[in-house]
Amino acid sequence: AYVHRCFVEGEDRFHATIRLYERETSEDRELTPGPGEHWSPAFSPDGKTLAFVSKRDDHGAQLWCLPLAGGGEARRLTSGIGGVESPVWSPDGRRLAFAREVVVSKGYKAKKAKRGDTRPQEEPSTGEVYGLVNKASSAKIADSLLFRHWDSWRDRRRKHVFLVDAKSGKMADITPGDWDSPPISLGSARDFDFAPDGKELAFVANPDEVVARSTNNCVFVQPLAGLKPKGPPQCISVTEACDCQPRYSADGRHIYYLGMEKPGYEADRNRIKAYERTSGETRAFLEAFDRSPASYDLAPDGNIVFSADDLG
Repeated sequence: AYVHRCFVEGEDRFHATIRLYERETSEDRELTPGPGEHWSPAFSPDGKTLAFVSKRDDHGAQLWCLPLAGGGEARRLTSGIGGVESPVWSPDGRRLAFAREVVVSKGYKAKKAKRGDTRPQEEPSTGEVYGLVNKASSAKIADSLLFRHWDSWRDRRRKHVFLVDAKSGKMADITPGDWDSPPISLGSARDFDFAPDGKELAFVANPDEVVARSTNNCVFVQPLAGLKPKGPPQCISVTEACDCQPRYSADGRHIYYLGMEKPGYEADRNRIKAYERTSGETRAFLEAFDRSPASYDLAPDGNIVFSADDLG
């Protein structure tokens, strides 16, 4: 399954759809012919269901599941504000993890949808988020960094990792609190991963008080009890430099990740690191390599395949 983007003449925009290529028959067909944008396809472990992110209705970017065997329509699995990013299935196919933006303002309480109410939830106003007397006010309050990132106001929103039940749609926030996980910057395409037994989730977050002057993205491991965190997360990073893209080995013995060495230096060179879960020891690969891995995958034979700029 892959995303196909084409330019829409006269509307000055791109349109994204998901297509399915059958290797045995060489058939290439459209899976999302309807309205809206569609991206981030993810196969269930048994290959019978495709999860993807879609803006096909007025609920915004949500997680949808499409049965691939025997036909059937896609069904929306999530709802609520904050969108959906980077869905990944648990190994048993019962849950999915994804990233979503949440409001962490102390003066704001999210409205809970009433049972049976299928209407889309409305984004809170700036006045509601900041707890202003005039809820229609567009004023912003900045009492700490980081209140703005490049061209976007944070408006006391953070990204968190959520788990959702693949059947019921019940959701839970796995990384609650006033921090970003996945991190707001210097991360990878997906900064969380399930352990092979599904009982643990690795994720990335910056625990420093002032993230605006820090590159200390760290890899944490969070034991799980179904949809809920089981106890506090544990940091496994060995430096205060930037770490990202954790991936469990197929046998569950190691957690691999990309790691830098120099704190505060955004352009440092990545190494590929391996954390042994039993001993707690960390090994670094490519120490003498003069290129920086940008992404990597774990091959079935145990080797590591990575991409890096060469003579750029």
